[in-house]
Amino acid sequence: MEEENISQDDSAVEKTDLSLNDEIQKRKKRAKIFLMVNLVIFVVSLLVLVFVFFYLFNQDKQDAGLIIGDAKKSEIEEGEKLVKRKIDGVLVPEGEDANYLIAVMIDNHWDARPPAGLSKAHLVFEAEVEGGITRIMGVFSTGQEIEKIGPVRSARPYFIDWARELSALYTHVGGSPDALVKLQMDKIESINEFYNGQYFWRDDNRDMPHNVFTSTELLEEYMADSSVDSNRFIPWEFKDEASEEERPDSGSINISYRLETHKVEWKYDKIDNSYIRYVAEDPYMDASGEIITAKNVLIQIAEAEEVDEELRLEMENIGSGKALVCMDGTCKTASWKKEHTSDRTRFYTEEGKELKFNPGMTWVEVVRPEIEYSFN
Repeated sequence: MEEENISQDDSAVEKTDLSLNDEIQKRKKRAKIFLMVNLVIFVVSLLVLVFVFFYLFNQDKQDAGLIIGDAKKSEIEEGEKLVKRKIDGVLVPEGEDANYLIAVMIDNHWDARPPAGLSKAHLVFEAEVEGGITRIMGVFSTGQEIEKIGPVRSARPYFIDWARELSALYTHVGGSPDALVKLQMDKIESINEFYNGQYFWRDDNRDMPHNVFTSTELLEEYMADSSVDSNRFIPWEFKDEASEEERPDSGSINISYRLETHKVEWKYDKIDNSYIRYVAEDPYMDASGEIITAKNVLIQIAEAEEVDEELRLEMENIGSGKALVCMDGTCKTASWKKEHTSDRTRFYTEEGKELKFNPGMTWVEVVRPEIEYSFN
């Protein structure tokens, strides 16, 4: 009997040991599962935190770049509503989106470089004048604080048409006979340094005629003194920029204006999603030392012919023609159309749909059909 009892006890102990071992194994298994679940939760949480960090970092980076006149988003009051500025689509505080525009004729002669204030322009037109030299019209707005703009040069009829479509104050120093007649006949809001010298000054460190400058403060004073009303124009449409993943790694646009000193290249910067301007193979800098860039580069093909002994041009910028539109690192064939001098020049896809641009500076290169250009 005793042996039977011992055997039964051993059996019970074995069963107990087996049961205990099973329980231990189950607990280990549960512990492993628990550990795996927690590890997965930890990894997912970490990935979420990394995503949120980079999202907020990039958002702050984008917000810091939002131009508010000449300020940054960090200077915006909390809760202030932002709206797209009509001239360039950049976000600004409500009420600053439709400030009056100022179009300034800027010298691009090799002796006039570097220009002053041009990096702050919302929109730029560049076209030939005499002898293959190009001239620039920078479009600014009231509310900007630009201490020096220029050198300011003389008027040409086709630049007046571009200023008129924006209802901008046209700022110049004299002009061709046709241009001066046009300003009077079309009753263009304009300021001529010849008759309003107090709103300009001459820089003694520059040679004439490349030494006339002005500022937004002086031009705003003129507008206030003269009750200028120049805020009627139809804005272009603007879109969100392509994401970095959608952008090509590189690209360039070359425009062979007739003179070597005026040949233009725009090199694409993927990170900033902008085009860096080069002239005669050198970076084109503002007098402040800032390299000039554009978010959109448009090439507008326009017929032109010499009309006098001074080799002045008559340029057909009313009507329609071919164009090339470059943004987000890609160039596409397009067309332009402007039916009347007061109409806004508009650009269309090959399918006839009006183009939307990236917010920021747009540079319009107006070239004659015989001027060669290329892109890649």
